[in-house]
Amino acid sequence: AWKKRCVQEKIKTFRGVCCPIPRMSQSHPIEEEAARQDYIDNVFIEVRPGHPQYTAEEERLEDYGRCSKCNEIRTGIDKYKWCKSCNATHFRQGFSTWTSGYAEIDYFIQNAQIHACYHKLVLEWYPWEKFSDIEKIGEGGYGTVFRAKNNMGRILEWDQQNNKWLRFEIDEYVALKTIGHSESPSKEFLNEAKRLQRWDYQSHNYTAFYGFTKNETTGQYLLVLRYFEGDLRKQLQRQSITWEEKLEMIHAISRDMKDIHQTRMIHRDLHPGNVLYSGHCQIGDLGLSVLESEADEIKDIMGVMPYVAPEILCGRSSYSQGTDVYAFGIIMWEISSQKKPYHQFKHDINLALQICKGLRPEITNDTPPFYQDLIEKCWHTDLTKRPTAKEIYNLTHMWHKNPTLTIRDQINKANEIRQQNIGKKEETQTHPGAFYTSRLLTNITNELASMISKFPDDAFDWLIDDK
Repeated sequence: AWKKRCVQEKIKTFRGVCCPIPRMSQSHPIEEEAARQDYIDNVFIEVRPGHPQYTAEEERLEDYGRCSKCNEIRTGIDKYKWCKSCNATHFRQGFSTWTSGYAEIDYFIQNAQIHACYHKLVLEWYPWEKFSDIEKIGEGGYGTVFRAKNNMGRILEWDQQNNKWLRFEIDEYVALKTIGHSESPSKEFLNEAKRLQRWDYQSHNYTAFYGFTKNETTGQYLLVLRYFEGDLRKQLQRQSITWEEKLEMIHAISRDMKDIHQTRMIHRDLHPGNVLYSGHCQIGDLGLSVLESEADEIKDIMGVMPYVAPEILCGRSSYSQGTDVYAFGIIMWEISSQKKPYHQFKHDINLALQICKGLRPEITNDTPPFYQDLIEKCWHTDLTKRPTAKEIYNLTHMWHKNPTLTIRDQINKANEIRQQNIGKKEETQTHPGAFYTSRLLTNITNELASMISKFPDDAFDWLIDDK
């Protein structure tokens, strides 16, 4: 069973703590006790067994042993047996050898380094000349994404004999992402860095955030991120996907959504284009994500209309974790059908109104009943009747890892129908007014909310009817 611990002020007296979640601050980054108090988020976080952040001292001693140099208990959760105490000293000694040129980014990196409890949580400053084969792979209103070869690699462990860091993933591809178009790091840029780090400290998946760099030609700062070869939508173009593979996809996505929600964040922009794929699925692009406590402050509605919950489209509610669950339900449908939702319609106020009234994509005949049941719960019009991310994960974990005989039978039957349908599916034409990348929807949602406000309250009882 996972352990739930309250990360509050009393954490400073809990001797087992070794890697609190750092936060950007204008205070000096290398004051350990100040950092311990200033950089802990007051949230409940569920962590997997053995995570050193919440493992009692005697358990860490048994698992990792003591450092031969400083005699402190190591904190690494892998074979490298990371010593937080010694490595923090090595990092501090190197602080004067690099700078991003921007104090807040320096503080961010330094805090991450001295609090890292194993190597994958280390952030670094990457000089621009350490990248090669730089290629633009995406561009949007919020910035640009490049693929580049990371010739510097990532820190693995301290080499005692040669007094330097050993590195791994040298010459591996990474993604470099700008946020906005100005030279100075924007508030959105710094906030996305904080969200990425917050998630990496919680995630059961591979770490996604490696650090920062600066394009010396344009002067723009960029995030250095894990590179994925494609996204879920591209993967779903394969006709040969079995239901076992589909359940594996859903399991991975639900795990990431649970991890995001356990840090009290809302993704706000879940759709297959933001589910990255490189052998497995991982939710990406936290650019629009927000803490639950800040959701009421959101004024602009951004997203892909088919995945935006009805309560957001009609202006009846603020963003919530339930809005992510709704989007997850639409993603489930897209994985089952391997079609884009509402591809035949123009994505305008008329479609938004129909979604609010209960319109949903048609479930395909090769969808197992147990799977259909969860889809319908997730995209329920009433957000209070949608399951939580944790409940969803528990179900998908059982489906993927330990299915019952009934579920196995339904999977086998669904695979048979899927095989019969291959080659029979009609080619679908996408309406020229259908959009599957994030865009500003505020004008549509404001117009719809205004339309609804002109009628008596009971005229729109369908907004909370059982759909």
